[in-house]
Amino acid sequence: MREIDITKEPINCIDELIIDEEKRSIEATYELWMDVDKYFGTKTRTDSSIWVNFYTFWHLDNPAEITAQMVLNGDNSCEEKEWELTQEEKEFFHKMMEDYCMQKNGWTLREFFEKYGHSTSEV
Repeated sequence: MREIDITKEPINCIDELIIDEEKRSIEATYELWMDVDKYFGTKTRTDSSIWVNFYTFWHLDNPAEITAQMVLNGDNSCEEKEWELTQEEKEFFHKMMEDYCMQKNGWTLREFFEKYGHSTSEV
């Protein structure tokens, strides 16, 4: 399905990191400046009413394990799908999330969760 290597593509963390205390995780949202169809196997090129949102999650209880979710949105639909990352992608997104957290907040992901994780919040 993956025709391109996402770790070599122009992507950015955007928006605020979201802490989910119940899941004990931090969520990052991405802006994907790449051909998402070649990575996700979607068909957004042929249907302008469909777009992809992509998120990764850092987990306090297993900080080396980054998980991901792809959401295929349409004008009248929304399909959420857990997205399996390769080991290289997990390492890439872990570093990207750590760097983004440090840049935005001045803390590591763990420090950020420990400081603000007492309630579900956006910071």
